[in-house]
Amino acid sequence: MKRIAFALFLLSALILAMVMVVNSLTTGMEKNANEFFLTVSEGQLDTAMNYLSNGFRNTLDPEEFRAYLQSSGMDTFETSSWDSRSYARSQGEIEGVIYLQDGSVQPVRLLFVLEEDEWRIHSIEAHLPGITPTINIKRLPPLKFLEHMASKTVGLFGKNVSTGDFDPFYRTISALWQSRTSPDQLLEAFKPFVDNHVDLSEFAQVPPVFNEPPLIDSGGVLRLRGYFPHEAGTLSFDLSFTYEYPEWKLLGLNVSL
Repeated sequence: MKRIAFALFLLSALILAMVMVVNSLTTGMEKNANEFFLTVSEGQLDTAMNYLSNGFRNTLDPEEFRAYLQSSGMDTFETSSWDSRSYARSQGEIEGVIYLQDGSVQPVRLLFVLEEDEWRIHSIEAHLPGITPTINIKRLPPLKFLEHMASKTVGLFGKNVSTGDFDPFYRTISALWQSRTSPDQLLEAFKPFVDNHVDLSEFAQVPPVFNEPPLIDSGGVLRLRGYFPHEAGTLSFDLSFTYEYPEWKLLGLNVSL
């Protein structure tokens, strides 16, 4: 009997310890969530964007995001109550309700990622009566963001060419492309760049030129075609992206010097 009681005591202690660990790890999520909504309610959208992950922030049109926050009432935040919390490696989730200034209640679920030792909001899901509104960001992003996408993609590709290790590049591409390839296959596909020690670092430092208007085709694929002009030569690119919530992920890449 004593053994059973001791075992139950150990189990209870373990469960309590696990709960305390989860609460400790998710405290930063709650804090940043509350500060995000408070900043939004004060009309400081530019500041509020700092609480979003890089992937989330880079895919948003600020005016569209503002309209989404207004339509869901989240720009009239008063206080919050978070009931559900979870954590796994560098991502986490909290779910609960936010109380709005008119007395209404808005159920929300926030996904977080850990960036630079800071919990940042990676997606926001609000549940309004009868519908689940989402932010429509499948339309063509602004030109500056498209230029950033092209430069970032070529820059990361260039780093992997220089090291001959395509694992980091593989982890950033779309799940659809990942299902069709592997890091070793990527290395084999781009082996001429690796074997010839092609340096692409300087090309990513100059703005790209789109020789065809960026577009989202009938299949929902974002296409970017153009080149990077540089005194070392011209790097042509043909990039395709697919939307995997909440951001565009690389679906295909073709570059040539």
